Amino acid sequence: MAQKGYLENLWPYIENDPDLGLDGVLLPPLKASETSGGLYLLFGEVAITTLMGAEHIVGNRSGWTLDELLATYSSMPPESTILRYNNTRSDAFFRLLSAQLDQFVDWNTGETSFGCEKFYELVAFLETFPEKFETSLTRQQRYEECARQMLEGEQMLEIAYVSMVPDIPRNDTFFMDRSIYIGYPTVDGSLGSMFTLHGDILSMSANCQNKEAAWEFMRPILTQVYTPEEVTYKHQYVLMNIPINLKNYHAGNEADLHNPHIYTYGPSGVYYPDDVQLGPIEDPEYITRFDEVVQNTTQIYWPDDELANIVWECLGPYFAGDRTMEDTVRMLDSRVGLYVSEMR
Repeated sequence: MAQKGYLENLWPYIENDPDLGLDGVLLPPLKASETSGGLYLLFGEVAITTLMGAEHIVGNRSGWTLDELLATYSSMPPESTILRYNNTRSDAFFRLLSAQLDQFVDWNTGETSFGCEKFYELVAFLETFPEKFETSLTRQQRYEECARQMLEGEQMLEIAYVSMVPDIPRNDTFFMDRSIYIGYPTVDGSLGSMFTLHGDILSMSANCQNKEAAWEFMRPILTQVYTPEEVTYKHQYVLMNIPINLKNYHAGNEADLHNPHIYTYGPSGVYYPDDVQLGPIEDPEYITRFDEVVQNTTQIYWPDDELANIVWECLGPYFAGDRTMEDTVRMLDSRVGLYVSEMR
């Protein structure tokens, strides 16, 4: 809709707003949601979805390619896993690879390129995961096995959601090491963490008859500033997201340092070791690390679920042994090509 001129670019409204300006908002989430340099979505909160690993395993970096991920994995002990040991082929596809499918589609020309070595590598990677996971372990035992693998360095990555400063020290306890937010693998090794949008999401029609009034309706999403009492309450008793208003962002980060209601959880809610209680955390380094994760996130999580579903459906018969890779590629080019043509 933005590319076809149906929506209003909101950057000028933010820049000229007396209570905002570019120095009054958290820029990375807004920049990540741009289309061709324009801002067509307005939202007040975000969180970050990413992949994290222990620093001694993945190193101190914020992005990698799939080849680099596999190279790191190859150096781990036998029987190690990339994600949780009970993840299936479907989990790997939708959690690791679905966001990379755009590289095989040219949305301007409608051409597809699934018959290339890079796509074959992705399929070969998926084949290393089991189709199904079966176990006789109880739910609690599965949780405990996840915790054991992380603590003993047998699991490389864990899906992480980052929305406030205490997430950093809490996530450190998953591996009992410094947590590194390396993100999902990308084609060029660039930053692979993503913002997810929360709260109201608004756009303005390009042919709106009263744009000033429309902006007055929209702007409270960004202009509301919390009082110190509201900040304290929200960060002690409410699961917070990352605010776009910069005053709220900084005030919330500072409040988190003195939050007495912080507990450390292990994988999937398993307490360990010895039910550690962190709060208050006090160390301003955690604000620095949290802000680095925010500043190093450059994508918005707005996946094309239909594209992912088409690709996954086409791969099903191949994994089952009922279709060759050549026939699978032809089907992908046909079905995805038709979908792209309908969307253009």
